[in-house]
Amino acid sequence: MQLLILSALGAGLYLATKSAEPETGTGNANPWASDTPGAPAPGDSQNQGRTMQYFEPSEFGPWWPHMSPELLKKLDKFRGLWGAPVEVSPAEGGIGRHLGPADTSQHNIDKWGKVFAVDLFPKVAAGRSGYRYMSTRADRARALKCAKQAGFTGIGLYTDTRPGDMLHVDVRPTEAVALWSRINGNYLGINEAIA
Repeated sequence: MQLLILSALGAGLYLATKSAEPETGTGNANPWASDTPGAPAPGDSQNQGRTMQYFEPSEFGPWWPHMSPELLKKLDKFRGLWGAPVEVSPAEGGIGRHLGPADTSQHNIDKWGKVFAVDLFPKVAAGRSGYRYMSTRADRARALKCAKQAGFTGIGLYTDTRPGDMLHVDVRPTEAVALWSRINGNYLGINEAIA
């Protein structure tokens, strides 16, 4: 039996199919759920008695069933530490990617079987006007600090993106934290983006 999952992300609609039969070895469509029958359906942000406080499954489009539970937990923790809205990138490849089994990007579901990375656009309070996108060295330094505190093991700061500066976060299997920046298309050390 196939279930159709329809979700909206930005201006686009995404349609995915998901088998209703239990999966073996890859987890459920619901990243918080255990492998026990009766787990909440995909698209339900209430998962096994826990709720993602700041994000909805629809923000991850068709990648939701494939998101690493560890990534989602740390993403929610980051948002709490950040204290302002954080947008999941709507750009193609900003969440998951099909890059073949040889590409080692943490976004690459073909290599890892799950999505271990997401690109974000953190916002910053801008007085009465609401919020603006992260854009200053101080903003990026704070984003780096919050991402480290949230426990991400891959953190990249990009200053050449729109609508604002972008934060890449991932949960690569390593104890050492990988840090980098991209400025005007050049990959550099993290300090180039915050110094």
